[in-house]
Amino acid sequence: MAASLDRRTFLKQTGGFSAVTALMGAPLLAQESGCTPGPPPPPPTPVLLGTHTPAAAQSTAWGRRLQELTIFDGQVFVGYGDWSANTGPMQMVGWDIGAGSWATENTLDTECTWLIRRVGDRLVAPFIDRRGSLGDLAVRSLGSPAWTTLKLGNTGAVSWHAFDAATLDGTDLFVAGAKKPTKEGLVWRSPSGLGGDWEQSLVIPSPGGRYVRNTMLAVHGGLLYTGGYHYNGAEPFDPQGLVGQAFDGAVWTDALGFSQAAAGNNQAGHSPHVFDGGIVRRRSWPSTDAAFELLFFDGSSLVVGPETAYDHTVDERGWLWFLAADGKIRWQPNWSSASIEWATAPIGASCIAVDTAAVYVGTATSELYRLTPG
Repeated sequence: MAASLDRRTFLKQTGGFSAVTALMGAPLLAQESGCTPGPPPPPPTPVLLGTHTPAAAQSTAWGRRLQELTIFDGQVFVGYGDWSANTGPMQMVGWDIGAGSWATENTLDTECTWLIRRVGDRLVAPFIDRRGSLGDLAVRSLGSPAWTTLKLGNTGAVSWHAFDAATLDGTDLFVAGAKKPTKEGLVWRSPSGLGGDWEQSLVIPSPGGRYVRNTMLAVHGGLLYTGGYHYNGAEPFDPQGLVGQAFDGAVWTDALGFSQAAAGNNQAGHSPHVFDGGIVRRRSWPSTDAAFELLFFDGSSLVVGPETAYDHTVDERGWLWFLAADGKIRWQPNWSSASIEWATAPIGASCIAVDTAAVYVGTATSELYRLTPG
C-alpha cells in the first residue's frame, strides 16, 4: 500500500539523513542547510529533453510508445517498436547525459527492443522478434559505442524470439526465448559470453503444438531462474504459465515458486530485477498499455504486491522505483515497506530509469523527460 510519511517515520524506514542523501545525491535533501535532516523535496518539475525521433516515426501507436529506458555508460538507452506490426529495424539512439543530446550508435535488425539489459559490464539488447537471419541479439561493452551482433545458430537451433539475457558466473551469457520450427521454449548459453559456442542449456517442449515463450532470466542465491508462458497462437490469446526452472551451473530443476503452470497472464512475467534479497518483476509481458501487478520472489514463494505499475527498476543502491498506475513515481527501500510517492510523472508516462542524479521518464508519444531533485 502506498503511503505518505511524516519526517520521523520516513527517516526511520530509510536509515536517516545519510541513507536518504545517498539515494539521489546531496540535492535530494538540499532543502535544509547544515546537518538537520528533512523530508524529500517537493515533486520536481519534469524537464523535456527531447523526442526520440526513430520511435516517433513508427507507424503504430504501440511502436511509438517508449517501452524501456536503461542507463549505461553515460547514456539513457531507449527500447521501442511493435512486433505485432512487424516494424523495424530499430535504431539504437540514446540520450547522452554528459553532452545533453541524442547519440546514434547502431541499427538493430529487430522489430522491437522492449528489454535492454545490463549484464555485468556489457549491455545486451535481445532481438524480441528478429527481421532477418543476421542475428538474434546485440552486445555493447563499457567505453565502446560499437555493438556486436550475435547469432544463436551454431547449435542447429533456429531462433525465433530472444526475450532476456543474464550471466551466472560473470563471464557466460544466457539468453531466454523461443525457436523455430518446433515452437519450443529455450535457454541458450555461451560459456565464453562471446557467442559462437552456444549450447541449448534448457529446452521446454511445446505442449500440444502450443507456442512456448521463455521471457525471463534472473540470478538469485547462486541460481539462474527462468519462466514464461505458452499459448495457442490464435485469438483469443490464452496464455498459461510455465513451471519455473532454476539452474545451478550443472542441472536445471523445477522452481514452482518463481513461475507456475497457472492459466492466465499471472506467470508470464517481465523484467525481473534483483531486489531486497529476492527478485521483483511485473506480472505480465507487455501486450497492452495496461499497468500490471508487481510480484516478489524470495527464493521459495511468489508474493503479489498491492501496487500496479507500467514499469519498474532497481537503482544502484538497491531501491525499487516504479511508475505507478496512478501516474505517480514511487520508490521503496525494501519489499515490506510501503511505497513512498516521490513525484507526479509527465502525462503519458510509460517507462522509467533512475541514476544517482536524476529520474528519467519515457512517454507513449516518444518523449524523454528528466526529473531532478530540487
